[in-house]
Amino acid sequence: MRLFLLIFLVCGTAATALAHDPGLSAADLRFEDDQLAAHLTFARREIEPLLPSSDFLEVKVDGSPVEPRQILTRFNASNAMEIWMRFPIPPGRCVAVRSSLLGYLAFGHRQYLTVLDSNGASFTQQMLSATYDRVELSLSAAQPPRPFSKSLTLGVKRVLTGYDHLAFLFGLLLMCGCGTWASTRMGQAR
Repeated sequence: MRLFLLIFLVCGTAATALAHDPGLSAADLRFEDDQLAAHLTFARREIEPLLPSSDFLEVKVDGSPVEPRQILTRFNASNAMEIWMRFPIPPGRCVAVRSSLLGYLAFGHRQYLTVLDSNGASFTQQMLSATYDRVELSLSAAQPPRPFSKSLTLGVKRVLTGYDHLAFLFGLLLMCGCGTWASTRMGQAR
């Protein structure tokens, strides 16, 4: 009877331990011109034991590793750690993204991955885990051609907000204005 009671207690304890909800984190990626912007969110209690770390994501383009240009981290009001990263994306065909920390987090941890293309449309959504911690993306599909209207708007915006462009336009207007003034004066002198 005692052996039966002991087996029951051990099995009950193991079932309780296995019933613990695994953690969930988020990875939001977006292609922006010639870079990949990443925003990761982890529960503080899960990520804190792994800090300090900067190996949150591994990015490769056609098999060659790409180092992040920028990494910012902070704990937000809901006690979650937010990580922002930017990776320069050189020309290529395939981008492989691996969530490196998933193998070090609690057993059963999942990461919800969303990827947006360069136009802001949903490209893919997947659930990652320690055994399935990577995704491969086609660069040509993730960076569809920009509509002409967006390119025109972006070009006008860059011309109007760049001081060097404004100086050029001012100089051009000044020269055109002076040329008109000079030709008017010459016409009056005759």
